[in-house]
Amino acid sequence: MIGNGGYRSVPELRNSRNDADDISEQLKRLGFAVIDGRDLDRSAMQAALSRFAQRLRGSERAWCTIRDTGCRSTVRTSWFLSI
Repeated sequence: MIGNGGYRSVPELRNSRNDADDISEQLKRLGFAVIDGRDLDRSAMQAALSRFAQRLRGSERAWCTIRDTGCRSTVRTSWFLSI
């Protein structure tokens, strides 16, 4: 569960860390092993994704969701992508 809110080129996203904390907590309550990270730079993000890929081996199920408040169209539609 990665919650990035501190980007260099856009204003701070105030809710991303809190949202990530809330979702992470709920997933852990459901028995998921959660890989957490907050305000990760590129190398830390790659490391987290590598840890996720390693944990997939031998797993029966996995959940990867990418949600980016900054991923919007010109009509201010945001997307929720589950992979």
